[in-house]
Amino acid sequence: ERLKSEGIKTVWISSDCVFDGVSGGYTESSDTNPLCVYGKQKEEMEVYFRENCPEGLVFRISKQYDTEFYGNHLLSDLYKSAMSGKIRCIDGLKFNPTYVGDTAECILKGIDKDLRGLYNLASPHGISRYELAHTFAKTLGMDKVLITKEPMEEFGFAEPRALDMSMNTEKIKGAISHDFMPIESGIMQFAENIRKK
Repeated sequence: ERLKSEGIKTVWISSDCVFDGVSGGYTESSDTNPLCVYGKQKEEMEVYFRENCPEGLVFRISKQYDTEFYGNHLLSDLYKSAMSGKIRCIDGLKFNPTYVGDTAECILKGIDKDLRGLYNLASPHGISRYELAHTFAKTLGMDKVLITKEPMEEFGFAEPRALDMSMNTEKIKGAISHDFMPIESGIMQFAENIRKK
């Protein structure tokens, strides 16, 4: 509210966790129904922006990854699991893994174009966690890693998690020009950075 009063454009980073993961392929106009507290907090802010800050910009993002070996992100977490000999995957979990550099660049492009309202900001390529784990292990030559597909109940989460959080990204595609890095290319760059260590 203070930024708004001073004429400063505000960008809010929301999440695919605002959805319940029942159908997937969510658009900006799809109904939200978060299953966890985090998703409910994001949904609350989306509503606030819609009602009180129409000149603001809200980006819903999916799971982020980097190509660097260090840090905590999707690919580094997969690598740690692979090194332990086992990657556990939630059966049916699907999302749009997105290179963090693409996300940052699209946010800046959105600001430059003075976009307003809500956009799904993610790579257009949805993939299951199980398929991603196999692609990751194959690319890194870790063929002996055990990759399991297990029901969510086996993971003992304190809160339920959405399964198919894949998002439709046609709106952002029509608003800005950007080529997202395919996850396969991201894994290859990640592997190369590991070899450099």
